[in-house]
Amino acid sequence: MGKQEIDHKSEILSAARSVFAEYGFKKVTMDDIAGKLDMTRSALYYYFKNKEDIFIEVINHELGLYKSEMTACVDREDTPEKKLVALASNSISLRKKFINTYKLTFEDMLVHYELSAAIKSRVMELHIAAIARILHGDRHLAGRDDIESAAELLSMSLRGVVFGSRDRKDERLQRDLVRVCTIFYHGLRAMAVKN
Repeated sequence: MGKQEIDHKSEILSAARSVFAEYGFKKVTMDDIAGKLDMTRSALYYYFKNKEDIFIEVINHELGLYKSEMTACVDREDTPEKKLVALASNSISLRKKFINTYKLTFEDMLVHYELSAAIKSRVMELHIAAIARILHGDRHLAGRDDIESAAELLSMSLRGVVFGSRDRKDERLQRDLVRVCTIFYHGLRAMAVKN
C-alpha cells in the first residue's frame, strides 16, 4: 500500500471514528462515512469491505491508545498486586468509554457476534500480555512455567466479572475486580512459596 493510500485510509478512519461517536455503531452507514469525507460510497469500498471492517480498524486504533494508557497506569504502581488492581481498574474505564463513545448495547454485540468476538479477543490478548508481564516481575513467581496460563485464567476471570455485572454500579464492579485480583494473586503466591 502506497503512502497516498495509507493517508486516505487514515482520513477514512478519522472520519469514521467521528461518525461512529456521533451516531453510534448501529445507526452509521457507509453513506454516512463517505458523506463525511465528500467521497462516494464506492470509493470507500475500495478501502474497506463494510462498516464492520471500518469499525474494527477504528477499535484497533482505540485499543492501541488503551494499551499505552494501561501500561502507564500499571507502571506507576510499585507492587505486583497493585499493578494487577490498576490493570483491572483501567479495564472499567475502557468498557465505559467504549460503550459511551460508540453507543454500543449488549444487544448490538450479540447481533454482530463476529465483530464482538474480534474485539473481545484483542482485549483479552492485551490483558494476558500485561498480566504475564506483571507476574513475571514478581520475584516469588519468576521462573514459573505456568505464568502465561495463570495470566489467561485471571484475564478470563476479570472478563467474567465485568460482563457478568453489566447492571452493577462502577464502584461495586471496582470492588469485585479488586477482590478477584487480590485473591488470585495471593493464591498464586501461596502456591509458589509452597512449591
